[in-house]
Amino acid sequence: MRKTIGYLLFATAIIGLGVAAYVWNKPHRSIDNVPSEHVTAEAIAQLFETDETLANRNYLNKALTVHGVVGEVAVNDARQQVIFIKGHEELSGVQCTLTAHSSAIAVGDTVEISGFCNGYTVVVILDDCKLLR
Repeated sequence: MRKTIGYLLFATAIIGLGVAAYVWNKPHRSIDNVPSEHVTAEAIAQLFETDETLANRNYLNKALTVHGVVGEVAVNDARQQVIFIKGHEELSGVQCTLTAHSSAIAVGDTVEISGFCNGYTVVVILDDCKLLR
């Protein structure tokens, strides 16, 4: 009985190491050449605020291209450029974390950014984003 438990623990450890190695070496997803759904920042922010369940079903973990007006340009702790696109109200909108810095973006510009939707906190979150215009 003791040998069986030892073999099971050893097999579990090997499987765990295999899964960890796979996840560690998994290629980073890229928005390049991925078809995306086009949506305005106002529309997606309003949908997440009114019906988060429906919005998650429609947009969560999907590639999106968001169109709107820049409300803020910042840099996060990981030194990635973050663009906030204004929503339909003062504190609503879409937060886009870019994969590459762009000095061509200023507050008030109208932009189009593609990225993957990671859900909603106070704003809609897009990661692995790329500035289209």
